[in-house]
Amino acid sequence: MRTTPDARVRELTERGLWGTATAVSLFRDAVRDVPDRTALVDPPDRQGLDGQAPRRLTFAQLGEEVTQMGACLRANGIRRDDIVVAQLPNVVDQIIIYLALMELGAIVCPVPTQYGTHELRHIVAETSPRAFLSVAQLKGSPLLEARRSAFPTDTVVGAVGDHPDQDVLALSNPAPSEAELAEHQAQCERWTPDANDINTLCWTSGTTGTPKGVPRHHNHWIAQSANTARGGSIADGVAMLNPFPFVNMASFGGFFYLWLMYRGKLVLHHPFDLPTFLGQLVDEQINYTVAAPTVLNRLLHGDALDGLDLSHLKLIASGSATMAPSMLRGYAERYQVEIANMYGSNEGVSMVGSAATVPDPEKRANYFPRFGAQGMTWENPAGMRTKIVDVETHREVTEPGVPGELLYWGPSMFDGYWNSPEANQQVFEDDGFFHSGDLLEIVPEDPRFYRIIGRTKDIIVRGGMKLSPEELDVLIAGCDAVAEGAVVGYPDDDMGERVCAVVVPRPGMTLTLPELTTYLKARGLATYKLPERLLTTDELPRNPLGKLVRKDLSDWVAQQE
Repeated sequence: MRTTPDARVRELTERGLWGTATAVSLFRDAVRDVPDRTALVDPPDRQGLDGQAPRRLTFAQLGEEVTQMGACLRANGIRRDDIVVAQLPNVVDQIIIYLALMELGAIVCPVPTQYGTHELRHIVAETSPRAFLSVAQLKGSPLLEARRSAFPTDTVVGAVGDHPDQDVLALSNPAPSEAELAEHQAQCERWTPDANDINTLCWTSGTTGTPKGVPRHHNHWIAQSANTARGGSIADGVAMLNPFPFVNMASFGGFFYLWLMYRGKLVLHHPFDLPTFLGQLVDEQINYTVAAPTVLNRLLHGDALDGLDLSHLKLIASGSATMAPSMLRGYAERYQVEIANMYGSNEGVSMVGSAATVPDPEKRANYFPRFGAQGMTWENPAGMRTKIVDVETHREVTEPGVPGELLYWGPSMFDGYWNSPEANQQVFEDDGFFHSGDLLEIVPEDPRFYRIIGRTKDIIVRGGMKLSPEELDVLIAGCDAVAEGAVVGYPDDDMGERVCAVVVPRPGMTLTLPELTTYLKARGLATYKLPERLLTTDELPRNPLGKLVRKDLSDWVAQQE
């Protein structure tokens, strides 16, 4: 299945921005060239996750298992362009299944293990999947059985782990017959996936508010992964630790394709557990990982890293939340570890602030180079283009300090939401630029950079004045009494909206509204931006990637009335 117009394929191919490599070709090349290299490692606590013993596989072993899995899936009717919903934790079987499906030419539709039947029914209605593949149990609960009712009865159902039903395809130890194996191998020799064939269908709220499918092909992902690699210290055989669920751009663009491109060791982690994560960093001699700013701050200012051998660790990618410059300096000075500031989306927006491009931690923590902006001379091998436009007039913004929505174009950009022609008309310009939904400004102090100041839909309008929640989030996070904090607007008859701050106090500390406003005023914040309400909580609502879910926070604040 293809969604990219032929003209775009020709343009990007002729410019050298797209090629012929696929996840399948990269994988099979690694099996051939480095068969004895460790390729894939299970979480050490997998037994408690899905009841299966943890495994380690070389590329040769992985190659054999992918072939066995592919033959089994083909024998059970999975074909090219079939959509397969996969609800799996981060275990080696998940990666085996993904690679086998991609070799068949099927479309992997990954969903978080947190999704229930409500979310799954929406996806089923949108995609009419051919199969549903999951685990028999997750943390002692029967995950597959709990979700199976969301699918039509003629859906092929498969499970990792022991399952009592005979009609459930056994995925832990697939055993195709010799004839099925020979047929599969013959078919793979006759046909291989094209780099512009859609191979994943991930899900996002997008910029239009409702969950939408994001179809992407190999060239999309490889371009985005190449941007990730520009964060630095990614080399052949890189050992990488992935703590994110394999359901979206953070894992596919930040790990899956990087792993294949650099023939590395992919170490899996699920669910996030700090002692296990730190143990894997040391035991597996990890070179590259990803962690949320809140986790990195906690580690830097605590004692959990004391005595750990982190000499192999070179690069940590972070993002989705604000970062303190002192945190970047701390990791570089204490551990010789660079922090790359990553900004991306499922749709393919991808910008990286690395130590190479932005050596100053003060700037790298909060700014992104204006890659691809008119008149900018940044080295831009990824071929991206960027600009910001006024949210109301759509006029391009070229003046520093003026908020505008980021529009993006590049080889990593998707072609449009799944079965959503009306939404696609809203998010794409006639020239192909994509509306990111993110509010940026050109930095007045250094116009070579952008600064993210919020989402277009998160803006709080107080008495006709617009303010960015993220701007206040950054300031509040610097308060000594605050472990983490965020602001949302709440309705007001006179002002339209007022500002509510929600904070998680540090252990043993308290904070009052007057103390908070005094702190903010001391930092020169305009009076109209000051919070007029303060609530405390044990934790802020975040998605599986650690990103604040501001809508959920707004709903919680409304419930406190």
